[in-house]
Formats: sequence, structure tokens, C-alpha cells
Amino acid sequence: MARPQTQATTAILRGFVENVYFGNYGRTLADPNVVDFQALQNPVPKQIIPTNGNPAGAVVQLQPEPISSGTASMLEFLSLQKEQSTGLSKTAMGLNDTLYVSGNSEQKMTGAQNAAQIRIEHIARRFVETGIKDLCRGVLRDMKSNLKNPSMYKTEKGYASISPQELQTMPANMDLDIQANIGENSNKSLSEKLLQLTQLLPQMAQTPTSEAYINPMSSYNLALDILKNMGMDPTRFLNDPATPEFQQAQQESQQKTQQDTEEQRLVQKASVQLDLVTKEANISLIKAESDNKKIDNKRQLLQANDDSNKEWAELKVKAEGTEGAQLPDKIPADFLSLYQDTEENEKAEAEQKAQEEQMMQQQQMMMQEQGMQNGQQPNGNIGGY
Repeated sequence: MARPQTQATTAILRGFVENVYFGNYGRTLADPNVVDFQALQNPVPKQIIPTNGNPAGAVVQLQPEPISSGTASMLEFLSLQKEQSTGLSKTAMGLNDTLYVSGNSEQKMTGAQNAAQIRIEHIARRFVETGIKDLCRGVLRDMKSNLKNPSMYKTEKGYASISPQELQTMPANMDLDIQANIGENSNKSLSEKLLQLTQLLPQMAQTPTSEAYINPMSSYNLALDILKNMGMDPTRFLNDPATPEFQQAQQESQQKTQQDTEEQRLVQKASVQLDLVTKEANISLIKAESDNKKIDNKRQLLQANDDSNKEWAELKVKAEGTEGAQLPDKIPADFLSLYQDTEENEKAEAEQKAQEEQMMQQQQMMMQEQGMQNGQQPNGNIGGY
């Protein structure tokens, strides 16, 4: 692809070098009857060169031909053509000084390198599809003509052999699939796709509805493809699920997981039961404290009633023993109504409230049934129609 540009550039650069060389070490015309040739060819500092006459007319320096003014521009043009043919531009190689004059140099550099890489991939793919195919067809043609003994070759599944008779049965013109590590099917592109899968599968596993769509072998298959894409042997890192040893170990692991899950369930159940018992004990304790407070309140009421009666009796005795004293009216105090326990009243109120709630629920259910019947009636008419 770049051979013509390279040959032309080499010829022009050779002319540059030769011109500079002749300028520094130019050719000389000399008369052998006047000057010594050996002294001219091997100059020595402070050397005295003998002459046989006037050397001014006997020695003439030949000047090299001047380089054309368009030679430098021609070199730049050839360099540009070579960059376009190969995709290896100065910008992609980091040799463009003008790129760093303005801002965003890093972004410009990255964009130029990506564009150059894409161009190189297209050039390489075209070279593979046009050149390698013809090369393989030529190799097959030569093997058919010259192969006399069976030949061994290596495949992905191991070694295999082919005999000259089998080779002759192969067609001369076959379709050849070139697998070049460039473009969409390159290892780099496949690695990016596998990386996206490593992020997608955990996200799907977090949702119960999406988890059902995940293949149980997805993790193994993903790890297997990643190792193959890296060019490593998967058997060094992963166990084959098809082997009996792996299946037995997997069953043991599942049984252990089930046992651990059952133990956790029993522990959680025991913890819930303990919480219920604790709550019931707390309720009983609170009720006992409430009952004690009620009993204490009743005792205080009885004590207050007893003290009131005693004080009234003392006043009555004093009033009867004193002439002219009048007994004051006794203010009635309904201690008995305060003494009565309110538990029965509270229980009755709770039962009445429960009955009212039940009646409200029944009314709501009846209203919903009526609404459903009203909504189904038009549909029934349409079906009949």
C-alpha cells in the first residue's frame, strides 16, 4: 500500500544526502603536471603541497547541483500520502506539535487516535480479505500438487491428519472465512460486550421477576467466554459442570445450603415465638400493674369513706352533747358509685364498637356486590347480543 510513496521518498532523501556530502567533500579538477594528486586526496594540517607552476589555474572545485525548490513540498506530499495509506498519521503517533497550541489537546489527541485506529482496522481487514485469501488458495494448490505423505495439523479440539487422497477431494475454490482480531469481532470489542454482561446479570438477579429468566449456567458460561477471550485455559480456573465429581459436589453444596436455610428458618421461628411470649408477659405485667392501681384506688376510696363517716359521727356526738347546738346537714358522697369496677362497662363498650364495625363492613360488602352486579349487567347484554 505504501511501497510507491516509500520508494519515492527514499530516492529524494538520497539526493538530499548526496548533495550535502558533495557540498562538504566536493570533487576537484587538477592538472597532474602542476600539483601532487596524493597531497590533494590526503590533506594534512600545515602540509606544504609542492607545485610545478601556478596552481590557481590547475585546481578547480566542482560545485554540486542545487536542489529544486519544490523538493521539500514533494516530501511533505509523499509523507501525507503515506499517512493516508497506512492510517499512521503524525497526530495519531503524537508527533503533531500544532495540536497542543489550543485547548482540549487531550480530547483532540484521543479523537485522532481513535479515528486512526479505525482506519488501520479497515486497511488491515481489506488486506486480509484480498491478500490472505489468495495466499491460502495458493498454498492449497501447491499442497495438492506436491503433498505425498499424510500431514498433521492442530485444531481447537486437538491434532488431526489429512492424507493426499483426502486432499484431492477438496474443491480448488472454497469459501475462506478470515478471522482477524480487528473491528467488531476483535478481542477488545468482545471484552467490552462481556463486561456489559457482568453488569447486566447481577442487576437482573436482584429483581424476582427478572431472576427467572437467568440461565443457571450463565455465570459459568460468562466466565468461560472471558477466559477464552483472554487466551487462557479455562480448566485452570473453572470446573466442568458435566463431570460427575462436580455434580456430586454441587448436590452436597445444595443440601448444605438447604440445611442452613432450614436452621435459619427455625431460629427465626423461635425468635418470633419468644417475642410473642415476651409481649404476652409484658401485657400481663401491665394488666397486673393496672389491677394493682385499681385496687389501691378502691382502698383509698374505702378509707376516705370510712374517715368521712368517723368524722361525721364525732360531730354528731359533740352536737348532741352540747345544749343549743344544731347538727349540720351531711353532704352526701357517692363513694359506692366510684367504687364500682369499670371493667364491665369497658367490655360492653368494646363489644358495642366491634358490632358497629362489623355492621359497617357488611354494608360495604353489600354495596360492592351491588356495584359488581350493576357493572356485569351490560356485559351480559352484549354477550347475548
